[in-house]
Parts: sequence; C-alpha cells; structure tokens
Amino acid sequence: MMKSRNSLTVIQLNDSHAYFDLHQEMFWQGGQAVYRPAGGYARIAAVAKQIRAANPERVLFCDCGDTLQNKNSSRCLTFSLVY
Repeated sequence: MMKSRNSLTVIQLNDSHAYFDLHQEMFWQGGQAVYRPAGGYARIAAVAKQIRAANPERVLFCDCGDTLQNKNSSRCLTFSLVY
C-alpha cells in the first residue's frame, strides 16, 4: 500500500510597487536586458485562481511586501490600520 502524500503550493509575490496594470518590465537574461510583460493585479489574480483550482485547499498566497510603494497611483489610496 502506498502512503498518501500531502502537498502545498506556495505563491510568493513581492515588489509589485502598485503596478495595477500590465506593463513592460526589464529583466536580465543571458547577460542581456530583455523586456517582457509583468505585473497587473488582474493577471496575477487569474494565475492564482488557476493554481488554486488545480490544488483545492492546498495553496498559500504570500504577499511579501512593497506592494504599494514608489508609484503615483498608490498615493491616491487611503489606508486604515487594523490591530
């Protein structure tokens, strides 16, 4: 008899810097700068939803910071701290 194994999928997001919309971002690949689409909260949510659908109740989504920083659009938001 095989033992059943449990798994957990971890999605980590950080340094999104309030890029609510899809945008071109520079990445280094093979020592050269390449530009490709990045960010976009709707796109990120769609990918997370797809992963969750494939792994029901076994997905942990972690936002590790710098979500609303260094972008003009984030200055328009109002925050309330909850303790």
